[in-house]
Amino acid sequence: KILESASLEEAEKQIDGLLETGGMDPALMMMMAKAWAGAKESSMMKEEAKDVMFHLYNKARDGLTEQQPTEFKILKFVVSQPTARERRDALEAAFTPGLNYESGDTEYLSTTPEKLLKTVDTVLSTYELQRMKYNLNPMAPAQALKTREGELTGSEVFVGMQQEAQRLPGSNVIEDLREIKVMIMRDFMTGQSDILIP
Repeated sequence: KILESASLEEAEKQIDGLLETGGMDPALMMMMAKAWAGAKESSMMKEEAKDVMFHLYNKARDGLTEQQPTEFKILKFVVSQPTARERRDALEAAFTPGLNYESGDTEYLSTTPEKLLKTVDTVLSTYELQRMKYNLNPMAPAQALKTREGELTGSEVFVGMQQEAQRLPGSNVIEDLREIKVMIMRDFMTGQSDILIP
């Protein structure tokens, strides 16, 4: 429907409507990203159409980012800090009670150690479930995913994602999350300092 809009303004209104009603989800974002990537590679589409698709994709992505839970935004910021000291400082700022508000390009967010720890646990649990699903039994028949180049199994997609993440400089997000979990429990949760986490 979005791409069938009569004008760019109408398409933007449809995206805004989806964002307001919660209809903009990661699956739709994936479709928009694939549509734009396909258009970008096409020699049969006008540059203006490619630009419009890219603009709409960015609008939807930015809107979806704004809707992320506070704890997820904080966690992404903490993980982006290059040193353990900077991560601890970011956690301390996040755990300082205050109003959540936006000023210019900066969001000021706060949460509790318990809520952020729950978010970290959820991300790590999801990662472990996916890792086990695709690594424990690589010989098991997997449902194929159709692509332009052929077929890919779920485990091939997961392995590809892992390899892609490893190529990014300094990207060992799962290990970083484990360290952040220990830091939260050790430094910010009363009575948790004696807990050892593997």
